[in-house]
Amino acid sequence: MSDKFANDLKRFYELLGERQRELGRYFAIVENGEVDKEIEAFIDDFLISIELSCIKENRVALLSRLIGLRDEQMVQALEKEEKDSIFITQAKEKAYLWVKDFYLERHANLITHIEEEWLLSPFYRRILRGVHAIGIAMSEWQSVWNEHIINTINPLLELEFDKNGEAIAKMLHEKDCMTQMRKGMMAIGHTRY
Repeated sequence: MSDKFANDLKRFYELLGERQRELGRYFAIVENGEVDKEIEAFIDDFLISIELSCIKENRVALLSRLIGLRDEQMVQALEKEEKDSIFITQAKEKAYLWVKDFYLERHANLITHIEEEWLLSPFYRRILRGVHAIGIAMSEWQSVWNEHIINTINPLLELEFDKNGEAIAKMLHEKDCMTQMRKGMMAIGHTRY
């Protein structure tokens, strides 16, 4: 490995570390530390957009969605505020899009920074841009897939089969909608379901 490549990698990992520490600072809005008003406004604006009050518990729930990429706490906060299942489904999608935009922008900024510092070779910079383009495509696809499969097809199957998971799996298998996977596990085939 050349010295330049080793130094570029070292700098790349420094940039990643800086970005991770920056994400950690988001938690200051729920701790007794110094609060960044811009971060607080970013979180609170989204809380308001999904009709949650700007209190510590809801901020923690939203930080869990943004930083931890988990929506359970946000869903619990919405349920506590007595939001119905349709509202919660819409809020989850809105949160997904919010988080998606946040990270796509961060990744684009990282690539720009790498290019400005002439880190890595043009080949590796192109790979990073390609990975970013794939991330954009997958992020766009995920919303469509989630709406069609999770929010439409699955509830219809649960309704038709009285929420009997075994009966649903049997029907999917009989209609050749299941794909055999390693170690006998079954998964939904992408071509029919």
